[in-house]
Amino acid sequence: MRRRFLLAAAGLALLDWPLVVHASQRRADEAAIRLRFPDGVDLTGLSIEYYLSGPFGGYGSFIRTDRDRREYTIDISRNGETATTLKAIIYCPGYRIVLLNDPMVATRADSAVSIELEPLGSIPLSGRLVSAPARLPAWRSLRVEVQYIAYWAHAFYGIPDGIVTQFKVAEAELDADGRFMLSVPDFASDPVETAFGGHVLESVFQLALREVDTGNFPYRIRNVDAPDEPWGVDLPIAGDYPQELLITGVPE
Repeated sequence: MRRRFLLAAAGLALLDWPLVVHASQRRADEAAIRLRFPDGVDLTGLSIEYYLSGPFGGYGSFIRTDRDRREYTIDISRNGETATTLKAIIYCPGYRIVLLNDPMVATRADSAVSIELEPLGSIPLSGRLVSAPARLPAWRSLRVEVQYIAYWAHAFYGIPDGIVTQFKVAEAELDADGRFMLSVPDFASDPVETAFGGHVLESVFQLALREVDTGNFPYRIRNVDAPDEPWGVDLPIAGDYPQELLITGVPE
């Protein structure tokens, strides 16, 4: 039996959830939904975040993923009570964001959900670190990391505040001249991003520098062309970016 569940944003395609029930395999106070990903897809960097609501209130969490694993379980029970609503944000590098929104999840405990991944292109992003505090390590021991900050997630989950959903979408080491080249997802062409655009605080790509050996963030960085920006280097979601983004290191 196949049931159809609405995605969160108006105008997005519907997602089919095939129902497979094994009620005898769980206790009365437990309930779960299983997410199944297709074979043959590289799941490196897969991110699954979800939010439950029900008689217990609201509860948000995430799932630790493994590139070789194809099925994940979301426990939809809290303190012996089953959630009424499940919402999830799923991101896999190279593919569009997937949103799940089931307002009747309690009636579908032990369902198996087949996640369909649609390919998404990428956009080149290059730049150069033009200056940094002298006390910090050589540039060749640093890498640029890019996080996608999904400010629209609160609106999707229906909550006023909380930890902002974010995914690491790219990284690259600096060369001896402080330059880097990488590719970021073309979220400007992703139906999820375009559906939420203009309704909430706009999403951004946020850049940071991390030490390769220690994993520490040695200092904040700033866009040379936007020196007054207080939160470092945030790039709006767009279809293209400057040929060379110039950044500078700022002591803490």
